[in-house]
Amino acid sequence: MTKSVFRFGVILAFVLAAATLAASVQPAVSGDEDPFFVSLVSDDAHAATMALSFAKTIQDQGHPVTVFFSNRGVLVVSKAHAETYPEQQKEIGTLTSGGAVLLACPHCMKYYGIEDTGLVRGVAVGGPDKVTERLFMDGTKTLTW
Repeated sequence: MTKSVFRFGVILAFVLAAATLAASVQPAVSGDEDPFFVSLVSDDAHAATMALSFAKTIQDQGHPVTVFFSNRGVLVVSKAHAETYPEQQKEIGTLTSGGAVLLACPHCMKYYGIEDTGLVRGVAVGGPDKVTERLFMDGTKTLTW
């Protein structure tokens, strides 16, 4: 076998291997019904409004939505802070009526002195099992505010 034939064989094998690999790689695209998981860690009213209104927009497009309130985000879903977050708590009601799952971090609630009964309607305490069940659903897309 001549060197040129050998080189051609090596190049051909490389091209075929690369083409096979490229054909097996699937692009990361969003499906029509991929779940959407929002992590809200802030008690900033503007950030909360952005997170909740974006979640509502995605929900209106037919995606299942989960919002997880952790760190200072639990203050947004506290009945005791209703005066500070009236618009956000109204949006929470809209999300839940549309089927969104809203979860609050139990450790964060304890840290900020929020009892289970102190959460606004539609928000549940979300321990690790509940959160990971929603976060690791196939195709889930996430954003954090």
